[in-house]
Amino acid sequence: MNLLLENLKNTIEVKKLLNSDNNLYSNNPVSFAFLVSSVFYKSPKNIAIITSSLYSAQTLYEHISGIIGEENCLLYPVDEIFHQTNISYSKEMLAQRLFVMDKCLSNEKKVLIMGVDGAKRFLPNPSIYQKYTLHLKKDEHYNFNDLTSILINMGFLRTNKIDQTLQFALRGDILDIFPVNSNNPVRIEFFDDQIESIRYFSIESQTSFQEINDIKIFPASDLILDEINLSTLNNKLTEDLKHLPSEYKDSLKNTITNIINKINNKDFDENLYPYFHLLEKEKYSILSYFKHDTDKIIGLNIGADDYITKPFNLLELIARVKSNLRRYVTLGNYDNNFNKDINIINASLINHNNSYYLDLLPLPFRANGVLNSLTLINEYQKNDYKIVICLDDNYEKYRLFLSENNIYYLERNSLTNDSLILIKEDLKEGFIFNKTVFISKKEIFNYKPNLSSYTSRYKKATIINSFEELKLNDYVVHEENGIGQYQGLVTLNANNQTSDYLKILYANNQYLYIPLEKFSRIRKYVSSEGSVPRLSRLGGKDWSNVKEKIKEKVSFLADRLISLYAEREMTPGFAFKEDDEFQKEFEDAFCYPLTRDQIKAVAEIKADMEKPHPMDRLLCGDVGFGKTEVAFRAAFKAILSNKQVALLCPTTILAKQHYDVATSRFALFGIKIALFSRFVSSKQQNEYIKEIQENKIHLIIGTHRLLSKDINIPSLGLLIVDEEQRFGVEHKERIKEISKNIDVLTLSATPIPRTLQMSLLGIRNLSQLQTPPASRMPVQTYVTSYSERLIKEVIARELSRKGQVYYLYNNVSNITSKANQIKKLLPSARVGVVHAKMDKEDIDTIMTEFYTNNIDVLVCTSIVESGLDVPNANTLIVENADRFGLAQLYQIKGRVGRSSRVAYAYLLSSQQKELSEIAQERLQAIKEFAELGSGYKIAQKDLSLRGAGDILGPQQSGFIDTVGMDMYMNILLETINEKKGIKTVQNNIKTTNIKIGGYIPTNYALDVDKIQIYQEIEDCSTLTSIELLKRKLKDIYGRIPKEVEKIILKRKIDILASNKNIDSLYEDTNIVLTLTKEISCQNGVANNLAKKLSFMQEEIYIRVIDKKFVIKIKNNKQSVHNLLYILDVVNNL
Repeated sequence: MNLLLENLKNTIEVKKLLNSDNNLYSNNPVSFAFLVSSVFYKSPKNIAIITSSLYSAQTLYEHISGIIGEENCLLYPVDEIFHQTNISYSKEMLAQRLFVMDKCLSNEKKVLIMGVDGAKRFLPNPSIYQKYTLHLKKDEHYNFNDLTSILINMGFLRTNKIDQTLQFALRGDILDIFPVNSNNPVRIEFFDDQIESIRYFSIESQTSFQEINDIKIFPASDLILDEINLSTLNNKLTEDLKHLPSEYKDSLKNTITNIINKINNKDFDENLYPYFHLLEKEKYSILSYFKHDTDKIIGLNIGADDYITKPFNLLELIARVKSNLRRYVTLGNYDNNFNKDINIINASLINHNNSYYLDLLPLPFRANGVLNSLTLINEYQKNDYKIVICLDDNYEKYRLFLSENNIYYLERNSLTNDSLILIKEDLKEGFIFNKTVFISKKEIFNYKPNLSSYTSRYKKATIINSFEELKLNDYVVHEENGIGQYQGLVTLNANNQTSDYLKILYANNQYLYIPLEKFSRIRKYVSSEGSVPRLSRLGGKDWSNVKEKIKEKVSFLADRLISLYAEREMTPGFAFKEDDEFQKEFEDAFCYPLTRDQIKAVAEIKADMEKPHPMDRLLCGDVGFGKTEVAFRAAFKAILSNKQVALLCPTTILAKQHYDVATSRFALFGIKIALFSRFVSSKQQNEYIKEIQENKIHLIIGTHRLLSKDINIPSLGLLIVDEEQRFGVEHKERIKEISKNIDVLTLSATPIPRTLQMSLLGIRNLSQLQTPPASRMPVQTYVTSYSERLIKEVIARELSRKGQVYYLYNNVSNITSKANQIKKLLPSARVGVVHAKMDKEDIDTIMTEFYTNNIDVLVCTSIVESGLDVPNANTLIVENADRFGLAQLYQIKGRVGRSSRVAYAYLLSSQQKELSEIAQERLQAIKEFAELGSGYKIAQKDLSLRGAGDILGPQQSGFIDTVGMDMYMNILLETINEKKGIKTVQNNIKTTNIKIGGYIPTNYALDVDKIQIYQEIEDCSTLTSIELLKRKLKDIYGRIPKEVEKIILKRKIDILASNKNIDSLYEDTNIVLTLTKEISCQNGVANNLAKKLSFMQEEIYIRVIDKKFVIKIKNNKQSVHNLLYILDVVNNL
């Protein structure tokens, strides 16, 4: 990119912009980006740019950051929707704003880009913001309580454990913080009021990995207020409350009272923002933070038609123009120096005579494929244009392509007067400048990148394993006692030993107290959404009868799995060759880095393909997680072994989508592709059929039309089936028929639980994609009340940026009326309706219209949960969101945020209705869902039961509801192992009854952490793992209390007692240790024991019973210490 900037920096436009007070205008973001970048490249200075909208700002940011690098460019995002009171919202934009505020206060030169709403947003006085910046240093003293209060005032949210930025957690002497200016959370350990150590730690493992000496912690909110401002705001609102007009008093009193309470509690959130106008006369904005050597603020209305994308009536047009003008007029009030430092320019209104225009134009059309690029080159050469082709990743391949087609070109490191030049540069988008055409990979390969690799400041959360995180009143399953209800943890004293217990409620109000050390016998009850189990009776045979009944029923399924597995192992298949340089070339041509899950899945699929048995593998992953690229790598591997590949899709639109992507992806490699669907003419299909027979077509993509008898694929080696569960019975039978001896890869957006993997080996192997691509934009989520005004603004905003909207309305009987209502709100919008009761072809037609951008707003039911990828649809509105489960909302939310734009999800609940208890619980869950934002990934068990039902069948799903998922899987696995003659491997660590006691104090860990600590202790099977766990506990929770040391000591005794030399260990009046006959009879063992234990003769008694040494240890204060010593001796015999 430096080559282009070198040539542009000496243009008259750049010189005039640097050396004059004149304005600049441009309606072309590419042109504008190159001009600004050239100015910055020639003379790095602070440059602030204000655009008409956040979308315009983001577009410009993508272009400029792609040229000068993300490290030199800042995007300040502020949502443009009116400030309605939100129940909850995610914090992606907030985190990004805080990051920008921090960078603006530094001395680094940057280009700052924002929409008008960004420039208008109130911010705290920079001095207050800096005052609330903490600088913590090792060995310095801080008041622990004061520090907690300061963090809350700074906007940090207190949690049990940190899983994303803007949080802090407090456990004993440990303070965890995740500031927005750090890539990792920080753990600060205190000794009294002195900082003993500061360490970075990992979110995934929660363990430390690097010690540091100090850390700067920036505020976690841009609504910081000092005590004076708090008092001012409180007083003004209290005064307003006294003088409310009578007609508004009832409706506003509660609202204002709630705001006053929030202020008093220092609970700052976005709902306080509208009241900031009551504060000090001098207002501050992000421009107050940007250093005042700022160049002329370059304002432009990027794409001046942003607000006039469709025909409007005259009144609406006038209202929009007035609104736009008002926004610019009010800007000057926000900073005393604002007008001196800034020129705000609306490109449609400025006087062009006193301005400069950069004559750099976008290309009017694309080649849309490598082969068509020759036509593009020829067209421009005929019109005497000089052509510069800028490529990076595909430079060598395209150079060879030009040579093979006898196209004369020159390779250059600088721009010359030659007619066709090939340069190794990373140009994001082509343009025309001074009779020179610059062509990028976008024009040649139809490449649609995220122009900047967006780095979310709102860090991703870890997967929440909800089946492990028990909450009060959750249903649980006990192996022996059945289904109960979790009532919390209690610490009880029994037989002079204090221990932790799980309190479980059973039928007839009976309670069972289970020692936490036996937690592994309890599992969270997981079944289909809405299924409520019946509590089991303690002491009865009901539970054992239920288990036996289900065992009988799963026997048939177990037989089927075993026979399918055996059949698959016996069936001969084709062993594809190992990867070669061509496979590597194809994979290197992919423009994005693979996620770790993709890398693993590709390796698993290739390993299957290279075996002499047919592959049958299921690849699960949400839409956009990269299943297609994984499948294409498998397809290319098959093609390199002279085999043909078929890709079968359930709908026309999915087939077309795969065809478009495949055409672009395989363009450089001479792969011929055919598409079969009802949108392809019969004549073209007949030509394809002939070429398939002649092995001239390598990849065949289509709907169920591929299953027709007239299509015979002679060298079919790999069948890829997308969303198999959406095919009918007849089609599934045909799939089985054609796939007996070939490799099959099935793609699914419905997750399958990991626990199914072993039991489904007889059907297929399983690969999962659970990691979203790094460049995927976050989804800004709001939970708020239903409002027609909000709906109108949200849809209008999305349409103004030429996007599309999903409107989810899950009521088929009234869905047409809802579509008409939206049409009435926005007469210019093209509204479509789709729901599950429509004919398959009608659904296909509507979805095709939406995919091809002929529908602006799709009013739909939850039919859109999986499948289609529409990158241009980036706003989702869900009406009556409280009626949906989290699993559904998670998948539905995945429909947006699939391009380089900021995406929005609005989860609406009704204002009028009284919510049922279940709906209130769901709404609370949705609030958490929104606050966790894009980092939230619902545990696969909660999502996966529909997927399990698809594979196991509806009858088995009913059994799952009866006993819960985990217990069902246990029964199924036991049955399979019994039939195979495999003994179930039990945990080889014995559990002794040595009475040591021990519990976890509440001030050391909360209930949910206690359960995890007990689990981790139970997972220890060696003395080394015990020591590692102690180190981990000290790292995460601080110094280990003696009560916790006792629990660990008990596990250590269990591990030592599980040694092969020990027959048994138990405690009654004394502790009794019995050695095995084998070790007792070995030569020298008696003398060895006598020698090493002689000093303990007052404490122990040794005798031989049935040829075994039996050691009795007196029960006193030293008994446990003596036992440990003796166990150590016996372990080393």
